[in-house]
Amino acid sequence: MSSYDRLDGRTQNVFVKDDEIRVLESRYGRTRNMLAVVSGIVICVIIIILLPYFFAASYVKYDEPNVGGLYSNLYDMITSDDGAGAPNSTIYGAAIQSWQLDTSREYHLSRFGKWNSDVPPTTREYNFTISEVEDTYPAGVKKTMTLINGKFPGPLIQANEGDRIIINFLNNASTSSALHFHGLHQNGTNYMDGAEGITQCGIAPGKSFTYNFTLDNIWGTYWYHSHYSTQYLEGVFGPVVIHSKKEDEKYKDLYDEEMVILLSDLYFENSYDLIQSYIAPDVENAEPIPDSGLIQGKNYFDCTRLEPSGNYSCKNTSDYAIIPVLEDKTYRLRIISAGGFSEFDFSIDNHILQVVEADGVNTEPLPIEALRLANAQRYSVLVTMNQTSVSAGHWLRASMNTHCYDGENPHLDPELRAILSYPEMTRLTIANDGVPPSLPETPKSHQLDGTVKCLELNETLLIPSFPLVAPEPDTLIHLDASFMIGAHQISLGYFNSSTYKKHASNYSTLNEIYNSIDRGQISQIFSDSSVTPEWANGDMVVTIDKPMVVDLLINNYDDG
Repeated sequence: MSSYDRLDGRTQNVFVKDDEIRVLESRYGRTRNMLAVVSGIVICVIIIILLPYFFAASYVKYDEPNVGGLYSNLYDMITSDDGAGAPNSTIYGAAIQSWQLDTSREYHLSRFGKWNSDVPPTTREYNFTISEVEDTYPAGVKKTMTLINGKFPGPLIQANEGDRIIINFLNNASTSSALHFHGLHQNGTNYMDGAEGITQCGIAPGKSFTYNFTLDNIWGTYWYHSHYSTQYLEGVFGPVVIHSKKEDEKYKDLYDEEMVILLSDLYFENSYDLIQSYIAPDVENAEPIPDSGLIQGKNYFDCTRLEPSGNYSCKNTSDYAIIPVLEDKTYRLRIISAGGFSEFDFSIDNHILQVVEADGVNTEPLPIEALRLANAQRYSVLVTMNQTSVSAGHWLRASMNTHCYDGENPHLDPELRAILSYPEMTRLTIANDGVPPSLPETPKSHQLDGTVKCLELNETLLIPSFPLVAPEPDTLIHLDASFMIGAHQISLGYFNSSTYKKHASNYSTLNEIYNSIDRGQISQIFSDSSVTPEWANGDMVVTIDKPMVVDLLINNYDDG
């Protein structure tokens, strides 16, 4: 704040008359005072204008929901501090274990007010370190997992369209690794796509790699995961949310809060061992069946499902994820299917879902009761929390589609559940030292009661909110996808007659193509045909002569 001193005697005329003192400021003094005031006002205006730019990478605080009293700060209420600076979540019924991410806070996107998408593009930098963590119990059963920064699930990446993302990735695990950002276009930065052996060399143990790319003309719900072997099944995955001013102008008035709902399946055994037993002679499409599944990285598991003489260690400490919500508020739930094999049928008892996004594409609201998500799919749904007559909360369900399983797993309860907790139940849960006073008894949607077998969403009913006109193709390429039994009676996936072959850890297809072009040897590596070009080692690489629009016609011959 600008300030100025009163003029000293050299610039004042002091007259004393009849015990009254009159101070007459000189003309120069008055001018100086006025300039100081004007300058202060100008500086304040400049600070106010520039302040948002200095905080472009931060949340912008909007008014809290006016629910009053205990509920006015619900998401601070559910997390306390143990006095030593370690956060404890009382909403889950026990202190969060050291390896667990508090998703009730970290995945609640509007905890500090609605995200501000109307700021200039900025750079957002993250530091990821992966390492093996022993003695984790994601569903009550002991498992060694590979985690990001020692937490499961992985941290949220949140940004705006146009932002630059930098991820400093350090591999402290015992195997190679790479990080793929599922659904992001990577136009012009395909070398940052993170597909180990394809677009980059694997990141060796003890080594690091920096991902650096810009989110041009893209927004929506995505996720990242390890793209080395089956490593992401061991815990290396997390959500990506990209906001956009264009999207907010259309949708932001439709909801009050938003959060990520992360679904995944779980194998008690190490997935590296499972994949070796799967890709073995005389095993035809008998994919390993999950042992359990997780919502927000948690699930209740009944230890009596395990054989008493088995090799698993189980603790009766598993619990349901509790998702606290505010009544009469509309939530945008960004649902991500991060499983390795299972499809999920998602629903919330007594609540209607309105689809507003499918795999990063905004759609006009479409009301449904249940939603099926295949592996890696993402949907956003709007849900209004107006069912307050049930005091015990409501079940949020993600039922595994077992029709594609080749057999049964006695460990598996295919119905995953979490508790959608309204404020009254949340208050009682906290008052009861984190233990819910009762479990929901709400009925599931009739679409999930066994009378309806096919839940695939009719995608022709989804109307894009920002439609794009598809350009005319310059060429058409046919790809036949299938699983076939080849050499040594091993069933592998094929495109046309080509199957992927693993190369050395310091190899990538993209780098080999780049080096070949640089050496002028591209014609020696690929055949002339654009439909069935193959390298001598069997990898299929489709080539085109110049930038063009390509239609891919994919025939899926897999029998499931």
